Amino acid sequence: MPSLPVRCPRCAADLTVGREHLSRPVRCGACGKPFVPVIDPGSREADDAPPRPKKTGGPVFGILSLILGLGGLVTCCCPPVPVVLSGGGVVTGLFGLRTRDGRALAITGLVLGLLGLAIQALVYFFGFTLGRGFDVF
Repeated sequence: MPSLPVRCPRCAADLTVGREHLSRPVRCGACGKPFVPVIDPGSREADDAPPRPKKTGGPVFGILSLILGLGGLVTCCCPPVPVVLSGGGVVTGLFGLRTRDGRALAITGLVLGLLGLAIQALVYFFGFTLGRGFDVF
């Protein structure tokens, strides 16, 4: 039996009554005076379930960030593939931080993506490529 919140008009006590007692005389539990309970049309019923939060993506971005960040780290000596993979890992990791599910995966993918980009920057800075070795002079 659902119960609804009402207020006694005489003593202003907050009470709950069953739906079947609406628009019928009842006694107030606080002051003992009879009144006819009515529900405020703008109020939410006590038995109503709160609205569910919308699910926003789940761990998809976290998993994708982890895969792309790891792929960028593994292929760090084969330009330009690691820039694309690591950059994708960073971007999807940032999107994955917005959701609660897969947040740890998104952080891991973000770190791996940043590490892959840092290694790739060092590779470009020092001039190392897979076929030639170091080009110092």
